[in-house]
Amino acid sequence: MAKATFAAGCIWGVEAAFQCLHGVLGTRVGYTESRPDHSSADVGTLVCGHVKAVEVRFDPAATSYAELLEVFWQSHDPSETHHQQDRPGQMARSMIFYHDSDQRNEALAAKIMLERSGRFKDGIATAILPALPIRAGASVKSPAVRDE
Repeated sequence: MAKATFAAGCIWGVEAAFQCLHGVLGTRVGYTESRPDHSSADVGTLVCGHVKAVEVRFDPAATSYAELLEVFWQSHDPSETHHQQDRPGQMARSMIFYHDSDQRNEALAAKIMLERSGRFKDGIATAILPALPIRAGASVKSPAVRDE
């Protein structure tokens, strides 16, 4: 099993896109933990700098990281800096969190290819950073009650 972590605004829509992919064993949504000293009530507020993200557990023998990246690029607008769909703010940033150097290299190469394709005239705003722990915050609703 391997992990991949992505942020793209509406975490529920991105999570659903990954869940449809063969080889995805499970997903978990929450906020990246940029500062672990914040309380659960603080997580999900602009105070912390956390980002809404989805962690994907997958079988690399059944689906590749490149396939996950393709789903990520297709599930949101990577040219937007602090806005995805109708969700403005720093928590709605486009980000890829890599878990090892191979993921980092694949993500960087995929970003360069997408930029060169000209598909997005404003360039790609997606940040590529080391993976951070994910935890639930007070404002992350369960799928049964989410409105995102």
